[in-house]
Amino acid sequence: MNEKTRVLVTGADGFVGRHLSPFLAAQRYRVIAASRAPSGFEDPNIELALLPDLSKPFDWQPLLQRCDVVVHLAGIAHRYAADRLYDRVNHQATAALASSDRRVWTAAGIPYAGLLGIAPIVLRNDAQYGFLAIVFLFAVVWATDIVAYFVGRAVGGPKLAPRISPKKTWSGAAGGTVAAIGAALTLAIAAGLPNLPAVGLIAAAASALAQGGDLFESALKRRFGAKDSSHLIPGHGGLMDRLDGFVAAAVLAMLIGLIHGGVDEPARGLLAW
Repeated sequence: MNEKTRVLVTGADGFVGRHLSPFLAAQRYRVIAASRAPSGFEDPNIELALLPDLSKPFDWQPLLQRCDVVVHLAGIAHRYAADRLYDRVNHQATAALASSDRRVWTAAGIPYAGLLGIAPIVLRNDAQYGFLAIVFLFAVVWATDIVAYFVGRAVGGPKLAPRISPKKTWSGAAGGTVAAIGAALTLAIAAGLPNLPAVGLIAAAASALAQGGDLFESALKRRFGAKDSSHLIPGHGGLMDRLDGFVAAAVLAMLIGLIHGGVDEPARGLLAW
């Protein structure tokens, strides 16, 4: 890319967009800042594209045709996150960026990716048990992944989901679940948590869901003919390749914690029974 590269920034009036747009302009890019409200950009390299009333469908194609690169920030760290009208920006822009046969999957990817950040944040917000809950999640997911891999290779047997992930076996899944329970109980004993059977059951459920999340990510990549979710991590693919199981387990942990411990103490609700 060079100084004439035109970059469309959606959600430019959000927290991230208000800082990213001037940064891109300083790098000599031509920025088209799509915004619901005047954002006070003074740089001549930033063109403000003021969006109309988005209670009705908006045609993004003219803006897309004028740009070379799209930075899609709609819905990220935005002060209108709870605004239904701004949700329309997110959904309409996402749909415009996707081909017609992938629009539903593309739109669904926004909350799916968002769960990666939301669930751990909710749990970590618990002052007393927050850090322990995050350690618990990583211990369960890592124990599941590592032991399932080695048990599957050593024991073999019937395939878990041959059309989705041919190398995964039922023996590996069982071994990973047992290892997750062991890791969780070891952590619980070290932390002095009460009711070890409850902790073990939660670990088993989180392990099973983590393996389900892994299979779901594999199914998505197969559907779209992709080997990796991205190339962010050399040799390992993208974040979702490494954290697919963690996302699923974290969502389950968050729901259990919120139901049992409430909004103020979700991590205690997860671990203290």
